[in-house]
Amino acid sequence: MPGEAQVFRLPMSGPDDVSGIASLITDGSLDPTQIIAILGKTEGNGCVNDFTRGYATQSLRAMLARYLGEAQIARIPLVMSGGTEGGLSPHWIVLSRTEGTGSVQSETEAPALAMARRDHPPARSARNRSQRAGGTGAHRCAGSDDSG
Repeated sequence: MPGEAQVFRLPMSGPDDVSGIASLITDGSLDPTQIIAILGKTEGNGCVNDFTRGYATQSLRAMLARYLGEAQIARIPLVMSGGTEGGLSPHWIVLSRTEGTGSVQSETEAPALAMARRDHPPARSARNRSQRAGGTGAHRCAGSDDSG
């Protein structure tokens, strides 16, 4: 059934600042069980010595643990990118999807959110046929809305 896609862009004052996401959960604007993914742009430099990505991920996991079990947290992709030099500012993007009621009917096209995960193949098999097939299967699963 159709649901509603939600996208929240929230500022962060540092990699440990998850207060914006926590506020959305607390005030009922965001159901943590419906989070599809969380993307973060941290203030680090994006190089190998950038600790902010791991720190942000750790902070997110600790905050989400107040609302979700470990298995639920593990299914949410947490994608961090460091480096906000220039015109960017540190921020979170939270993608979620509400459950559909079936009452929404639309004749127009609209964006959709779907999520599927697959096991990562060993590094030696990167870019081979089995890896491409696994990606195709994940896309089909996400498109069929059986992604859980």
